[in-house]
Amino acid sequence: MEVYLLSESEEQPGKGLVEYISSHFPGREVECRFYNDINSPQDVEEIFKTAGTNGAIIAHSFLDGEFRAEAKKQAWKLKVPLIDMLGPLLSKISTPEDSYEESWRVGGVPSLEHNYYKKIEAIEFAVRCDDGKDLSALSRADLVLIGISRTSKTPLSIYLAHLGYKVANVPLVPEVIPPRELFTLPREKIVGLIIDPEVLRSIRRERLRVIKMPAAEYSNLERIYHELEFGRGIMERIGCLSLEVTGRSLEELATLILEKGEF
Repeated sequence: MEVYLLSESEEQPGKGLVEYISSHFPGREVECRFYNDINSPQDVEEIFKTAGTNGAIIAHSFLDGEFRAEAKKQAWKLKVPLIDMLGPLLSKISTPEDSYEESWRVGGVPSLEHNYYKKIEAIEFAVRCDDGKDLSALSRADLVLIGISRTSKTPLSIYLAHLGYKVANVPLVPEVIPPRELFTLPREKIVGLIIDPEVLRSIRRERLRVIKMPAAEYSNLERIYHELEFGRGIMERIGCLSLEVTGRSLEELATLILEKGEF
């Protein structure tokens, strides 16, 4: 089965959703083709022609009214299955006063829909770039969080993504050479996270208990001091802002980051 994902953005808000659904059907092969940065109804028409020939399904996350209308037209004309991933939810959010159909046109997108779309892109980006998974995308991040394990990198990334910021996070491990990308990015885009050693030991011990693992070097206080010293050394080399996360909520940390930087 082929699924074509269409978007006028450089990101694919629906990618994670399709992958999530596909993972629940391990016996079904699903091949995804991604069409980003679509900039004309003619592009939409050509993609539908290809999908019709290949017997593919099309799913889109268009905000632009012309693109949405063209997708409906071509789906009906070529009998191509079409899924509108954003429309149902946004139709519930909007009101008659929003002039729904006109609001999708370029330059006429209400801030509510625009912010929602931006948030989806940011969350997708944060998931893809969690824990140093996609270093090639660091240059496109609004913000990069660094720190040793269990310093709130992931939850803070997701929280900031819900505010519309594209955030990547990279773990610092003494046995692993830090990615060279960290030393080529503008230091203003990087924030280091540090934590009280005793607090971190408690957090790590609880983590081991939850996953039913015996006590390990991971929660050893001497090891934690070593990791923190290594992490601080990297932050000093980069010259980036470092924040103490101990006793601070995600909301407070996010506010401090956004106040101190221009993202």
